[in-house]
Amino acid sequence: MLSALVGVVFVTFVGVEPWSLGLATGVAIALMLVTKTTHPPAGANPVLIMLTGQSWSFLLTPVAAGAVVIIAMGFLVNKLVHKQ
Repeated sequence: MLSALVGVVFVTFVGVEPWSLGLATGVAIALMLVTKTTHPPAGANPVLIMLTGQSWSFLLTPVAAGAVVIIAMGFLVNKLVHKQ
């Protein structure tokens, strides 16, 4: 969510330039480090979002919806595996 948010913010307020692609990636990685949620492949999210020109609705579908599905599946599998 953090890196996707950075990408949308940069698309909306900064624009897509070579320097802004690098800056957005750096900001996303820095935010993940600060929040201790580092996921190296997520560093590419701002670049992909910026190059495809995504809007704020992209944060809801597929990013937030996908995160909810992944968490729900993890919860379900955990309950099934540890069912005793």
